[in-house]
Amino acid sequence: MLSFKKYITEKSTKLMTLLPYMADRGQVKTIRGLENPTLSEIERFIMNTKRKKIRFIVDKYKNMLAWDADVAIHDAVGNGEGWKMGEYEKGEVDKNKDKWTLRIFSAGRKGFTLKNKAIAELDKRKGTLTNILG
Repeated sequence: MLSFKKYITEKSTKLMTLLPYMADRGQVKTIRGLENPTLSEIERFIMNTKRKKIRFIVDKYKNMLAWDADVAIHDAVGNGEGWKMGEYEKGEVDKNKDKWTLRIFSAGRKGFTLKNKAIAELDKRKGTLTNILG
C-alpha cells in the first residue's frame, strides 16, 4: 500500500506557467501535468498527448514536473512553479511506435536527472534511446 505522502505527490496536478513573452504583464496559464510521477504514470500520460511527447524538469532534490510538450516550454513551467532558473535540468520523452527516446539537456549541470526514480527506470528499459545533450 502506498504511503499517504507518496499518494499525494504522485497525483496528476495543475502546473503554473509564466509565459516568457508576457512576463511583464504577469500572464500566467495553468496546464495539466504530473508532479513526481512514476514510470507507469508517465507511460499513461504520454499516450494521452497529441504527439506522444512530454517535457519535464528535475531539481537537485529529484523532484520532477512533467507536462505535454505541445503546451509549454521548460522555463515557462519552471518560472511559473517558482523554481529558480539554472537549478533544474530539462528533458523530453517521446514515443514513436515501440521506440522510446529520452533526451536530457544538462548544460554542464550535476546530472541529477538520472537519479530520479522514474527517469532512471525509463533509461534502463530495453529499447530506450537516451541522449544527454549539453
